[in-house]
Amino acid sequence: MGDGTRAVRVTYDPTVASYGRLLGQFWRAVDPTRADGQFDTAGAAYRTAIWPTDRREVASALTSKQRLDELGLFGDRRVVTEVVALPFSGAKAYGFVEDSSQDFAKKNKAEYATLLEASGRNDWFAATYKGGKMFLLDGADPWPAGSFSSL
Repeated sequence: MGDGTRAVRVTYDPTVASYGRLLGQFWRAVDPTRADGQFDTAGAAYRTAIWPTDRREVASALTSKQRLDELGLFGDRRVVTEVVALPFSGAKAYGFVEDSSQDFAKKNKAEYATLLEASGRNDWFAATYKGGKMFLLDGADPWPAGSFSSL
């Protein structure tokens, strides 16, 4: 985005995993109600966003976002994740983060586990999705509890 926003590029085979399934995975990995960061990491560079690459993906992302918001899982907080179609005006070339941040969780498993625990992320997910509210927005089987706590 040219403003330091952190992003992950996902390339997928739609015959193996649908875009809807990827969206379901995305929603279950973030707090979509914060515009100023994620968990204990603050700053606009860490906000949630989806960058669809075609009209079908834009429609799916917007519908998925609306459905998630309508579920009411977040109480009075709204889903604020941006859906920004690519290419978008004002876009600058994407760049890679420094090598020390590439594949950080895989390269630094112990440190990542410590940071994950300290972030409050797992506690947030446990409280938000208590009572078996694990879901995918494409209607697939629910993810098992704790499926996002490890790599």
